[in-house]
Amino acid sequence: MSKYTWTLAILLAGLLEAPAQQPAVIESFDFTGQLTFSPMSNAASYRVEWAPSANGPWTNFTGEAGQCLDHMVTAGTEPITVSVPMLFRVVATWLPVFAVSNSGTSAYLIDGEANPVLNLVRGQSYAIEIDSPGNPFWIKSSPTTGTGDSYNDGLSTNGIESGTILFTVPLNAPDILYYICQFHSAMQGVIAISGEPLPEDMVLIPAGTNEGTNILAAGESYAADYFPAAYNLSVRSFFMDQYEVTKALWDEVYAWAITNGYTFDNAGSGKAANHPVHTVNWYDVVKWCNARSEREGRPTVYTINGVVYRTGRRDEVVQTSVAGYRLPTSEEWEYAARGGAVSRRFPWTDSDEIQHARANYESTTMFSFQNSYDTSPTRGFHPAYNDGIIPYTSPVGSFAANDYGLYDMASNVREWCFGRFPDEEGTNRVFRSGAWSGYAYQCRIGMCSGRNPGETHHSQGFRTVLCPGQQ
Repeated sequence: MSKYTWTLAILLAGLLEAPAQQPAVIESFDFTGQLTFSPMSNAASYRVEWAPSANGPWTNFTGEAGQCLDHMVTAGTEPITVSVPMLFRVVATWLPVFAVSNSGTSAYLIDGEANPVLNLVRGQSYAIEIDSPGNPFWIKSSPTTGTGDSYNDGLSTNGIESGTILFTVPLNAPDILYYICQFHSAMQGVIAISGEPLPEDMVLIPAGTNEGTNILAAGESYAADYFPAAYNLSVRSFFMDQYEVTKALWDEVYAWAITNGYTFDNAGSGKAANHPVHTVNWYDVVKWCNARSEREGRPTVYTINGVVYRTGRRDEVVQTSVAGYRLPTSEEWEYAARGGAVSRRFPWTDSDEIQHARANYESTTMFSFQNSYDTSPTRGFHPAYNDGIIPYTSPVGSFAANDYGLYDMASNVREWCFGRFPDEEGTNRVFRSGAWSGYAYQCRIGMCSGRNPGETHHSQGFRTVLCPGQQ
């Protein structure tokens, strides 16, 4: 069997720009139609390239719609396996790296310069490699020695004297931070933060892994695609709307979009400006995400053959990796909904029961299997929002947020996600969450379903995400 090569392109950037390096062959493997590789230290992302022969030419391989093999990320250390046709190779893009040492106790040396200003960009990721024994390197909100005032958002660790700090600069980071030695005040400098700040009403979802089980009540059963026995969710950090997209926000972007080359199947409905928008199909919300990005001067995520997706119903739309608004993946949605808690039934952590005090859903005794956890003293539609005029949605944020600061992750409206649902049709798109008209079992975090992307319903809405460090 022929041998082909896996090549690695190293791209460095930072305060001092490093010269471009040629791809270096680091491993060979047999061509079998599958590629398995291990994540590498400080790599920001990976892409699959293909060629008709071993001599090239090599081209980015995006795969089927939604696979996005031109930009793969991993939050852990487990090997990645992808199935690809023809000849292929993996190209990794490195994070920008700062090398930190010291000049006695008078200064940190960063890329050879004494106490320089570090210029970082919101949403970008960096590796800070520390080699300064006895001089713990802290990132702080004020230039004080000791361990107080540490700034930890987006950091893998802080206050170390050797090793690597991975720093994804939050979109809500202040304009100025500081680096300083724990013991020596002369060893300090300014971190200047630039770039677009975090949009209003978004929160950081930290990178990590959440692994556990979906608990069953008596009489319930597991279903692989709808409610699996176990889950294992790994994500890189991203930002997510605290609230479901409201009718007011939808209207603002929609009004701009229809005068700037966008067309939609549905204009969107909503009970009030501060209620979630509904009656929008999957194609509508994907195009709306692009319009929101374009309106704010951000790159657009969704493309068709490299062209911005603005019109029509197109199933081959590709979700690229640029830092614009997009729908969450099903995995991202569930990871965020769990709020860092493990093996819980709902987005809250103090109970595995649901009542109208916690969520806007339809409480019923119709299904005996859910009676053990649907313990609402009021039954039927939520009494506060059942005014006789459908839909019975509630203003976004009417109930307590989960531990990540996200509202309405159990109910109000169901939420579109990007990926395909693995059903017999193969065209349905994933939606998550319960709804004002849904029952308690549909509000479980582990519950997943699919819907035809062209369908609409007055219980169907969405929220968006932004991913840092992807430009």
